[in-house]
Amino acid sequence: MADIGAGSGRLSLDLIGKDHDVIATEASAKGLDELRRRTANRVIGLFGDGLLPLKHQMAVDAIVVSGMGSNLIVHILGQRHLLPYSPVFLIQPVQGILAVRRYLYENLARIHRGLLVADHTRIYASWEISFDGIGAQMPMFDEFFQDPLFPELCSREQQFRRHKLTFPLSQKEYEKTWEELGYWDTIRS
Repeated sequence: MADIGAGSGRLSLDLIGKDHDVIATEASAKGLDELRRRTANRVIGLFGDGLLPLKHQMAVDAIVVSGMGSNLIVHILGQRHLLPYSPVFLIQPVQGILAVRRYLYENLARIHRGLLVADHTRIYASWEISFDGIGAQMPMFDEFFQDPLFPELCSREQQFRRHKLTFPLSQKEYEKTWEELGYWDTIRS
């Protein structure tokens, strides 16, 4: 597996603990030194921006991109064409869910799985995706429509909507909601 933007190696250590071989990239020399120190060189640490350090490395089955904002995740996913293989990506933005989901939609990402995760007072979206040439433009957030956290995610964004929601959402209400949220996310960034 590859841990992109690994920082000090917290996720890399978790992956090692689950018997994965890990390659980690880090754009900060100081961060890479800390990663190597914390992981006692049990991780192959590579210096560089996003996926670029993986360009001439052995293929990995999965690439984890998490703990960063939407702009950086989109930047990293945009580098996928530099890899000579098509891995599965596991992504979890800390903010900008709509911007990341819009990128997946527009770039025909194949969404294998989507999950909403509650952590204290925040809700995070995570996806398992690939860009294998057979992706489809799944309706926005269709992967979360049945998720029990979906109504909570919508209600937290209620202040940015022009209309109130009632649950369960009809398909029309669902599409209108994400259209409005998409608009809000665009003007906010």
